[in-house]
Amino acid sequence: MRMKRNEAINHFGISSRSLHYWENAGLLQSSCDENDSRLYDEENIEKIKQIIFLRKIRLSLPAIQMIFSSHELSKGIAALTEQQNRTKKDTDSLHTMGIILSHILNMLKERQNIESVYQYLDTEHSAQAQE
Repeated sequence: MRMKRNEAINHFGISSRSLHYWENAGLLQSSCDENDSRLYDEENIEKIKQIIFLRKIRLSLPAIQMIFSSHELSKGIAALTEQQNRTKKDTDSLHTMGIILSHILNMLKERQNIESVYQYLDTEHSAQAQE
């Protein structure tokens, strides 16, 4: 099975720019048909699927390049573990932000003045900076 560039763009919902970038980064290879259309073989179609998945879990292109170029499973595990740790940190940060937003909303709903909100934010900012 082979797929033209436009077919891949439509099928996977990605941009031509992404495909071009991935090819330049060495993640994909294409060939040309008699009309100079870019074609992707089965192996590269599978790589497109893998890249899309890895980008959805926010893996960086250098990490994807490392996974694709290395034949060591430990490299892939290390990249995914690092991303899992970043995701946990982001989750914790978003949870904290949600708590702060709830507190601010409650303060505003209680019709406290905006100065009390600013004071709260300054206190929270100082506490976080000390942590």
